[in-house]
Amino acid sequence: MTHTTNCSFPQLIIRAGAYAVTVLVAATIFIHDSFAEAPPHSHPKRYGEGWECDRGYRVKDNLCVKIQVPANAYLSAYGRYWTCKRGFLKDGDSCIKISVPKTGFLDDRVYEGWSCKIGYQKEEAECAVVEVPENAHPVYSAFSKGWECNRRYKEEGRECIRVVVPDNAYFVDEEFGRGWKCKRGYQAIGLECVALKVPENAFVVVEGDDWDCERGFRRIGKSCERLKVPKNAHIDFTGNRWSCDRGYEQQGSECLVQKSL
Repeated sequence: MTHTTNCSFPQLIIRAGAYAVTVLVAATIFIHDSFAEAPPHSHPKRYGEGWECDRGYRVKDNLCVKIQVPANAYLSAYGRYWTCKRGFLKDGDSCIKISVPKTGFLDDRVYEGWSCKIGYQKEEAECAVVEVPENAHPVYSAFSKGWECNRRYKEEGRECIRVVVPDNAYFVDEEFGRGWKCKRGYQAIGLECVALKVPENAFVVVEGDDWDCERGFRRIGKSCERLKVPKNAHIDFTGNRWSCDRGYEQQGSECLVQKSL
């Protein structure tokens, strides 16, 4: 429903030198009463038009009906729904008590609401002892097999094999790979780290396991050959190739004046 109300405001007197002008300010205010037909247990929306249900109520058939909170549950912060208390799991319109086995604990991170303690693993509704292989240790097992290899050991099947680090290498704790990396200036060849043979006008790359040519040179086999930059050309952004200057185009190994289109 919309109401129109005429409101008169005090006179505003504007003075300019010896003259006085009296202006009557009037305004028409349009009031949109969108809350006129709101149901019980509701209130106007904080922003915009319309209404919304009070805390603990929800909209149903354009009415605000009370939310039925079951035993062992509580209303959410905004009162729009209910949540089961800790130790209970939602089952339809009720909250059932979570049955935690002897060697388990309540865990909100998983659907069942419980997990096994370290050293145990779920088997249906129980917690079974985890068989930890030699050179390994038990870990939290909600989403894992329940054990991990000790440091400097690597998993192979259900065993933990010691990582053999060759000369000029160091151990790295990684799930996949060899378990070691060569020191800077060395390259992995098989199970060894072989020293890089860096030619003249070259440098070791950031990764440390290869080399590249300096700017103005290009890699040819195991050496760096100086670029032969033709007239009207320049070394490009890679540093290992050349491009023709603006207004020129490449024809073979030369840069010739670009033909007009």
